[in-house]
Amino acid sequence: MKVGHLEEVEISGKKIGRLTIYSGEPEEYSTRISSEAVEDLHMYLEKRKRSGEVITKNSWMVRADFNENFPAPRVRTANETAIQIYFRRKWKEAGVTSRKWKVTHCFRSYGETVMQREAKDIFLSRN
Repeated sequence: MKVGHLEEVEISGKKIGRLTIYSGEPEEYSTRISSEAVEDLHMYLEKRKRSGEVITKNSWMVRADFNENFPAPRVRTANETAIQIYFRRKWKEAGVTSRKWKVTHCFRSYGETVMQREAKDIFLSRN
């Protein structure tokens, strides 16, 4: 996934993201990411820029070997296993001991369901 696969949309004063997954492939689809996720992504990309990396729309969204103190000479995308390890570590740091999802794909699906419900509630409250 590349940085250019994220489109930001403003809704009710907040920027949410529309992310294209498997761009250019038969399995291509779009999903939404929360305003908090968009903010976090911008902070992550800024850290990469500060470490000397030039970020373009064709840059990998997530790097496999990023460490802001020791920039890697070659940028590689993070594979599925690296992302799952990262999420498990972050869930543990956040104190999440049990969850309603099993792996990161299910986490994305669960998150999208929650956002769709919230968007529906916002829409219904306007009418």
